[in-house]
Amino acid sequence: MMVTNATDCDQDVQRTLLAKMISNMSYEYEASYFKELDDGDYVKFFAYVIIIIGGLIGNISVILTVALNRSMRTTINYYVANLAVADALICIFCMGTHSFGTLTRSFALGAFMCKFSTFMQSK
Repeated sequence: MMVTNATDCDQDVQRTLLAKMISNMSYEYEASYFKELDDGDYVKFFAYVIIIIGGLIGNISVILTVALNRSMRTTINYYVANLAVADALICIFCMGTHSFGTLTRSFALGAFMCKFSTFMQSK
């Protein structure tokens, strides 16, 4: 389940808190964030992991190339390094949140990450 706006986010956080309260009151009910995965979920998750790792390796290599080579320190290359930083942050925050969302029933990363992820994806 993917969060689309702040009200969905707040509802997921409220459901999670309610599930925690219920699980504290009763030993029979155990609130689990994780859902049963089918084959499509495994494929999605591993595709996300491969894309995130590839994106991070590529962007970090661009940043290090511009930072460590004196001949690469031009205005255009600074711009490219800036884009690589932005892309690395998107890989971490947006794609990481999406990949975790394929594993869980509701948004389990907390209220701050719910709102921050929505903010990052809308900009």
